[in-house]
Amino acid sequence: TAKKYQIRFLPAELNFSTDCALFGNSVAFFSVRPQVFVVVITSIEIVGSLKSLYNLAWAAAEPFEKVLHAL
Repeated sequence: TAKKYQIRFLPAELNFSTDCALFGNSVAFFSVRPQVFVVVITSIEIVGSLKSLYNLAWAAAEPFEKVLHAL
């Protein structure tokens, strides 16, 4: 079967202690420290900006295969 996903790595010095999920015109920000909470924002402008940031991060990230071969 064909591979339908890709894995990429950002530099180790970039630390993400939260996560987010985009759905429709909304974004949910998740955190687990110091307690679990979620904030949902509905804004087409914010979702559009986050998609652009994702695309920039994806372009800058190293493909898994390249990282694997460097080990």
